[in-house]
Amino acid sequence: MRKQFIAIFILITAVTNLYGQSVVLDSVSGSYENSRYLKINEEITFYLHLQSNFSHKIINNGFRVFSPDGASWIKTEADTMSYGWDNFFDFIFSITEFSNDGVGSDTVGFKGVALFGDGLPDTIDTTVYTITIGPLSAEDVGKTLVLDSSYFPTSGEWEWINTTLQPSWGGPYSFTIGNCCSGITGNVDNDPLEIVDISDLVYIVNFTFKSGPEPVCLPEADVTGDGDGIDIEELVYLVNYMFKDGAEPVGCSE
Repeated sequence: MRKQFIAIFILITAVTNLYGQSVVLDSVSGSYENSRYLKINEEITFYLHLQSNFSHKIINNGFRVFSPDGASWIKTEADTMSYGWDNFFDFIFSITEFSNDGVGSDTVGFKGVALFGDGLPDTIDTTVYTITIGPLSAEDVGKTLVLDSSYFPTSGEWEWINTTLQPSWGGPYSFTIGNCCSGITGNVDNDPLEIVDISDLVYIVNFTFKSGPEPVCLPEADVTGDGDGIDIEELVYLVNYMFKDGAEPVGCSE
């Protein structure tokens, strides 16, 4: 019985370690209110967050950025946040860019190999990779851009070696080029008539306090123009506007 308990404990620990590994998109600069709508005429940077409770001597992580409906941009560049990569991976740590001209599918690869170093630490839980593209042009407004995981040459399979499972990937992440907000903000419920009324107020209340759905267009909900997301200030602002002759919602960002 004691041996069975130990075996079960080891199995549970191993499974916990394997599933405690992930790569997700943390934030996007160059988007409207960190939403899925991307600004034109400026660079877009995707910040990727790594989490692992298991150390790895070898890592391969590839990503691709592409537009299924033909949007293009000038360049794609990959980089890392300062995190001691050369110390972790003493044999090699490389960032490789393939077809990084903004046409077709641009692919980047992050690869690390440790001989005497510790490799990817088992305490990592932070934003480490960046992928920058752009700028996007006005002629591509309305088109789609996708960030996804990818194989990269040569032998760049998505993996962290020391386990038999790949780290989970939060994507693919899909974005729309251009602003979803026009005129003034406040159309939180995505009314096709662009009317700011009590239904928008109810939508914010449900989202903020009742786990309601996120607004389709987050920039529309930034009625104060402070750019820090939806909070009590947006709610108070709309109440004042509708019932106390307060200022109207601010204009949409350009």
